Amino acid sequence: MIISENAQNLETVINKENPGREVIQPNSCIFLRLPSKLLKFIIVKPNTTINLGKFGVFSTNDIIGHPYGFTYEICNQKLKIMKSDEVHEIEDEITNNKEIIDDSFNQQLTYNEIMLLKKDKCLSSHDIVNKIISSHKTYDQKTAYAKDKYVRKKIQKYRKGFTVIFPTIWEISEHILMKDFIKIMDLRAEIIAYILNLGNVQPSRRYIVVDETSGLLVAAILERMDRMGQIMYIHTNEHPNLDSCKYFGQNYIPEKLIQENILLTLNWLDIIDRNQKSEFENKNINIMKVKQIERYLRKKKTHERLMYNIGVFTKGEFDGLFIASTYEPSSILPHLIPSISGSCPIIIYSPYREVLVTTSHYISSRDTHDILAPIISEIRHRQYQTLSNRIHPLMTSRPFMGYVGVTGKYGTRYGSSLRKDIKKMEIQQHAKYLCTFCGKTSVKRQCVGIWKCLRCSKVISGGAWTVSTTTAASVRSTIRRLREMAEV
Repeated sequence: MIISENAQNLETVINKENPGREVIQPNSCIFLRLPSKLLKFIIVKPNTTINLGKFGVFSTNDIIGHPYGFTYEICNQKLKIMKSDEVHEIEDEITNNKEIIDDSFNQQLTYNEIMLLKKDKCLSSHDIVNKIISSHKTYDQKTAYAKDKYVRKKIQKYRKGFTVIFPTIWEISEHILMKDFIKIMDLRAEIIAYILNLGNVQPSRRYIVVDETSGLLVAAILERMDRMGQIMYIHTNEHPNLDSCKYFGQNYIPEKLIQENILLTLNWLDIIDRNQKSEFENKNINIMKVKQIERYLRKKKTHERLMYNIGVFTKGEFDGLFIASTYEPSSILPHLIPSISGSCPIIIYSPYREVLVTTSHYISSRDTHDILAPIISEIRHRQYQTLSNRIHPLMTSRPFMGYVGVTGKYGTRYGSSLRKDIKKMEIQQHAKYLCTFCGKTSVKRQCVGIWKCLRCSKVISGGAWTVSTTTAASVRSTIRRLREMAEV
């Protein structure tokens, strides 16, 4: 059963380096798991009252500073922390419920009496459930499984409370799917995890994302990168639609990401007609009015940002391409492939298999053969009820599934910048360089592609410091082979 506990006696161990993921901070975004298993998204603003309908009303000040994951019960608009249900294994019984006839006459309490119990502010949900159980005629005749199921059902119906959950991609995807699954193209959490795994998403990388899921895929990639890197977001409309980023917190607001140069945005017209963009017409602001000056400077800033984004896209050398769009992939791939580095993954998601089959035929029939080995994967996920000896799938789960196509671009991943640095270091082979370990100018060339500090004996090969000449020689041979492949 559930036991109440005073929230004032709470003692927790908090990670001081990143308390935002441990405790609830003011103005943070959280999810509330209601007794009905639904999710409610709120922003924890101080001195604010949250109304949960039939589940009660509470103040946000009562949860600020508390850890995530606790379950609270609302009693007279006050919160009490509840201990989780005791995990116990139910023993098998020979008896069954075959002789029990479950009807409304088994419950001695009437509907009006139960409503009076719910209106009594002095009674907790635990007390109400106990009264309902004690007044049930056939409760003692039920099996242990039936009793446990009956209690959980009544707690779910009469409990006033919630569980605070940190917003992860699983809860965010579940919340949006329950509201409007078409908005995110049926993109579920397990599919997102599969896409991020295939794309090898890591911090300090640069990716191109074609996203028509209201920014859910963009936000998931940014979260995996820990906001360290850069994303070129390509959208259809005039302005980017990144509504799903709000669920990840204040650090994922699109305006803030654009200002920090983490998120770059372009629409399809800017990409197709990027070579025909005209230069901005400079005007004399001394003869303008104040409002005209503000409008002129705003347009100039927008144009400079647009030209910068076009320049970054044209330069290319991105580390991957992710597509979740309603467009035919074969019609947009020719505009995006030149900006992808060699040996980088290309991930395409679609709710329909036929779209990816057509794309696979298109990739195989290309004359350039710059994209190789397309593979289509079907993602299926089904929830199960996991009781002892009672494991079976839930019959109310969604029947939809998703399809993911993965391929890669042919070529070497090493960019021209690394090759130029190596050639420059080989040309300057007779000079001595500053050692970053001992601080002395004692680094001298030992052989082709290998330099060694004469004081601390550290070795560098192709820009990578090692601790032994053998390891450096292995790195050197790898770089030489890649240089020959790239025809430097």
